[in-house]
Amino acid sequence: MRLNKRHFFIGIVSALMILIQATNSRAEHLTFGYHEYLCPIMCDPKVDKQDGFVLDILNEIGEQKGLDVALKFIPKARLVSSLKAGDVDFLLLPGSPIKKFKLERTEQPIVYFTMGVMHRRDHPFVFSGVDSLKEVVWGVENGQRWRPAYQEHIDKNRNAKVVIMSGENVYERMSKMIAQKRIDVVIGQFDMMERVLWKAGLKKDLVVDRTMVFGERVPLYLAFNPENPKTPELSEFFSKGVEHLAKAGRLKEIFASYNVGEWAGIRLSEIRN
Repeated sequence: MRLNKRHFFIGIVSALMILIQATNSRAEHLTFGYHEYLCPIMCDPKVDKQDGFVLDILNEIGEQKGLDVALKFIPKARLVSSLKAGDVDFLLLPGSPIKKFKLERTEQPIVYFTMGVMHRRDHPFVFSGVDSLKEVVWGVENGQRWRPAYQEHIDKNRNAKVVIMSGENVYERMSKMIAQKRIDVVIGQFDMMERVLWKAGLKKDLVVDRTMVFGERVPLYLAFNPENPKTPELSEFFSKGVEHLAKAGRLKEIFASYNVGEWAGIRLSEIRN
């Protein structure tokens, strides 16, 4: 029996639709909870034209298993409860809250955070803890909670030695306030504040010093709900995946695409063979 062209075309389209549906059904979508855009860690693709190096790393690992990782914004205070309720599949957290809330985590850190202090180049400042902040005007993002000694200083010196800022583009606005000598220092994630200076065109007047006071490299892990039956499998998969990217040199390449140094990733000497 001969098929006319119309029947042949319909058959091809039907086969393609079946193939697409089968492919989509095999793809698994994971949801990653975070509380803010913090480029280059988490970027707004509409503004920054990039997703952020954490999502790049997770999706590159996920491709090996047909996993697609999407970002879901959740208020910071609800991150852990959303994880335990199953609204998200995992979070990115340092070790302390993981231990506090009895969560499971990847064996390997996914990335490392390095903290920094932004200040004017002509205003010499060495951050050595809370006492050093008592000598300057410190700009702080509203809603952050600090270690007890720092929080006590903030609460006692609001609108005097401590200026609280809220709203959009907080760090860009605070960088301009430093340049205008309205505040003296801001503490935040090093790579994020370096990017802020670059975008604001203030690299000539301001500098960000990496600080070891909060830890030279703070490891951040994927945190999972221990009640989720997929947790052991996912935890091992992403741990092995980030090790593979490090050994293959891909972590270095991903960080370089955001002008971020290798301190943000795993050192090969830290990988257990």
